Amino acid sequence: GEQQRLCPKSTCLFPAFAQYLTDGFIRTMMANDFLSGAKSEDRTRNTSNHEIDQCPLYGRTREQVELLRTMSEHPDERGKLKSEVIDGEEWPLKLFNADGNTFNPEFTDAKGKPLLDQPLGIMKTNEEMRRTLFAVGGDRANAAPQVSMLNTLFLREHNRLAGIISSVNGSWNDQRVFDATRACITVMFIKIVVEEYINHINSTPLKLIADPSAAWKAKWNKPIWITAEFSLLYRWHSLVPETMVWDGKVIDGATLRLNNDVLIKRGLTGAMADMSANRATELGLGNTASWLVEIEGKAIAQARSNRIARFIDYQHSFGHDRAQTWSDVTPDAGVQAELKSLYGTVDQLEFYTGLFAQPRTTIQCSAR
Repeated sequence: GEQQRLCPKSTCLFPAFAQYLTDGFIRTMMANDFLSGAKSEDRTRNTSNHEIDQCPLYGRTREQVELLRTMSEHPDERGKLKSEVIDGEEWPLKLFNADGNTFNPEFTDAKGKPLLDQPLGIMKTNEEMRRTLFAVGGDRANAAPQVSMLNTLFLREHNRLAGIISSVNGSWNDQRVFDATRACITVMFIKIVVEEYINHINSTPLKLIADPSAAWKAKWNKPIWITAEFSLLYRWHSLVPETMVWDGKVIDGATLRLNNDVLIKRGLTGAMADMSANRATELGLGNTASWLVEIEGKAIAQARSNRIARFIDYQHSFGHDRAQTWSDVTPDAGVQAELKSLYGTVDQLEFYTGLFAQPRTTIQCSAR
C-alpha cells in the first residue's frame, strides 16, 4: 500500500498516551472468556464509569482493586499495589502462570476462574504472549507494549509514593495509605492530561490548567457522560504507524498487540525513549495501518448500530453550515472523489467518516 503520511507534530508517545487515557473511560461492552472460548459484544452499551480515575491501573470494581493491592499492614507494603522485580525493574504481576495456559491463582476464584477483566483479544494470543500479560485493572491495558509501558509507569509511581506516605504517617493503616496515594496519582494523571496532553492538541494560544475550583459551584457543571459520538471521534487509529522501532529493530505493529515481551526486554526507560523517537503518523482518512483497518470497519458498524446521525446534522448542531458539496468537507480532490463514489451525495456522509475527512485546522487568535 501507499506510504503513511507522518504527523508533523507528534511522536508515538502521543497516541500511546491517548490510548491509555481513553481506554479508561471509553469502553464498548465486549467480553471474552479464555477458559470457555466464549465471546460477546454489545456496541450499543459500555462498561465505562465515565470518569478519569485510572481504572486501567486500579480496576473498575472494589473486588478488582483489592485483588491488585498488597492488602498488607507491613510497614514496607502498606498502601501498595502488587508487583514483582524482573532484571532489576518493577513490573505488575503476571495474569497467567509460567505455562501460559492457566491463570495466576492470585487473581482467580476457587475454581480457577479469573476475577479480573480478561484482556480483549486474548483468544488470538499464544502461550508465549500470554506469559507476558500483566494482571492489571483494565481489559485494554495489555493492548500493546506502549500502553503497558504507561500503566507500569503509574504503578511504580504509586508504590514509590505509597512508601513515602507510609513512612511519614506511621499510624496510618494500609487502607488509608492506599486511598491517599490513589488520590494523589489520580490528580497527577489529570494534571498531565490537561496541562500536557490537551495543551499539546490545543491549537490556540490559551493554555489550560487543571484547576477545578471554577466549576465547583457553576450552574453548568454536571457529571460526565461519555457519549457514543465521543467514543467514535476518539478513534485515532491513523496516528499509529505500520511499523515501529524498538531497541534498534523495526517491528511490524501487528505483532505488538497483546505482547509485552518487547517492553520487558527493553526496560521502561528504553521503551519511553523508543516511543519518543518514533514519529506518529498523521490523523486523517486513508492513513490507517493495514492491521488496524478491520478496527475502523467496526467503528463504522458501531456508529450504525447506535443510529448516529449524519455528518451534516452534527455540523448544524454545532452552529456550522451544513456541507452542500464535497469540497465543503475537504479540499482534497482525491478524497472528494472517493467519498462521492462511496456515499453518492454529501448529505449521506456518515459522522465518523466525515470527521476524519476534514483537514486539520489551526485557530488563529489575535491578542486584544
